[in-house]
Amino acid sequence: MVRKSSGRTYSPNKRHNQPEPRFRLTPFLMAAFIFLLLWDVAGPYGAWKYHRLVKERDHAIAANIEKAKENQRLADDLERLSKDRAFQEEMVRRRLGWVKKGEILYRFIPSRR
Repeated sequence: MVRKSSGRTYSPNKRHNQPEPRFRLTPFLMAAFIFLLLWDVAGPYGAWKYHRLVKERDHAIAANIEKAKENQRLADDLERLSKDRAFQEEMVRRRLGWVKKGEILYRFIPSRR
């Protein structure tokens, strides 16, 4: 049942004094949600930075493992140098180019082409 008075149409299911609901808050909520989503992804503490930090950590761990292997190899060489006379001689010959008395050292220089 619809009643008409003074040019306005009223429905019995609607209250007379309440204005029609307007959804002006929805665009602001959507904008805030999009802003928060972008902040989480690209912000200073976002997913991109997290991903970059994880990659840096993985590279640092790999570098630490390589350095630990090198340190162990050098420690082994140091121990062998202090105990093994033949290893000492080999290192002196290789690194300093020394030769024993009566030996002839041949060095081959690569040709430039």
